[in-house]
Amino acid sequence: MLRSHLGFGLFLLLLLVAPKLPVALSGGAARSAVSLGFVGFIGWYLLCPERLFRYPVITVRHAFFWVLAFALYAVIISLLSTKTVSIAYSIQFLFYSVCGIALMGCRALRPAPLDSNRSRWILFAVGVTYCLGVLVSVYVGPIYGHQTLATRRHWGGFIIPQGIGFAESQNIAGAVIIVFLMASIYLYRGRLWKKWFLLSLFLSALLATLSRSAITSFLIALFSVWVIAGIEPLARRASVRISVLTTMGFTILTFCVLVFGIIGVIALVNRSLVPTLFHGFGLGGNVSLIADDAGSRLDLWIWGVRRWWAGSTLEVLFGGGFRSSMVVMPHGAWKTAHNMYITVLSDFGVVGVILFLAIPLSAIGHYTSLFLLGKAGQAESFSLATVIALSLHSTTGPYLYSPICLSLLLLALAQNPCHSGSAGPSWLPGKSRSCKLASSTL
Repeated sequence: MLRSHLGFGLFLLLLLVAPKLPVALSGGAARSAVSLGFVGFIGWYLLCPERLFRYPVITVRHAFFWVLAFALYAVIISLLSTKTVSIAYSIQFLFYSVCGIALMGCRALRPAPLDSNRSRWILFAVGVTYCLGVLVSVYVGPIYGHQTLATRRHWGGFIIPQGIGFAESQNIAGAVIIVFLMASIYLYRGRLWKKWFLLSLFLSALLATLSRSAITSFLIALFSVWVIAGIEPLARRASVRISVLTTMGFTILTFCVLVFGIIGVIALVNRSLVPTLFHGFGLGGNVSLIADDAGSRLDLWIWGVRRWWAGSTLEVLFGGGFRSSMVVMPHGAWKTAHNMYITVLSDFGVVGVILFLAIPLSAIGHYTSLFLLGKAGQAESFSLATVIALSLHSTTGPYLYSPICLSLLLLALAQNPCHSGSAGPSWLPGKSRSCKLASSTL
């Protein structure tokens, strides 16, 4: 299966390290860029020794089903909009969804992309390259300057350079590094000193981005998985029905989203309450800076919700297609609500946001049920932590619209299939991951 591993490595390099191709679409922005990940997918497919593989068996209980459902819905709405930029982005999203699920979940690569030592070393090698690029960019500036925005943060009179590496923005870089960090914590099987080296390098790169959202999401995700894993003995002793306990996974994400929503309502009613809120948490010193920063982000959220509500009844329910909620600024950048869920609500309406929310909610509920059944291992920990972190990080930007973040999410979701003969993967909750893994395949 060496060719499959070569294809996997080629895909990661083209997706994460190679430069993006700047494009200008009718109704789009000059700063739009096309990731070479699609070329990587094609190369991976051509290198795969079993190109006529069977598509994985997917049920409504697996997040892959909802990824495909949302992708197809996005294409339909975007085609109906007849806007070139919407159609182009919807086709890109569908392409990455279909190819990602086919290659990362197909039985020819069983049991999962990161189950073999060789594929994990490929991931870590690309991760080291990526994070070194982020650290170097702190001193030399963006590696690909044409695809980046500002790389300095102004904070209390100080100008602090941010690491951006090969990414389009510091926040995208933060999302990518989160996946590398989770992999080094849960999937690394080498010597302890090498594990600490990877952890130190990846954590340093994450901190160098100064992406507060990525750093906070990473910490919350780790804590959430720790709590869920700690509840498992209590669940067994209490003999509570698993169908009730799986709602805890849904509650974690919902609670975090509601917290942002409550603050947004407070700001909508009385924006002056935002500084008071931060004072109430005992934040002194630079509290005005924190409040102003939070207030500006809340203003964007409110702007996004109002933009959605101002549409027609059909647009409120079904949306107007990809990027329909975004505004092209004079300098060529997109103005967005800086919140993935509000952006999806504006682009695809109530129906679209329900389909989209089903992706993280079904995944978190599934992995939580495995934990509470005592059948979760390191792979499930990696998947759960990654899904929670990327879901939280997306409350501050439309990152999952990026092919990079979407592909990494699919990679995390593909770590739980347990293949059985030629019947395809069993992704039903309650299935054990105790099957013997093939260490020589990707």
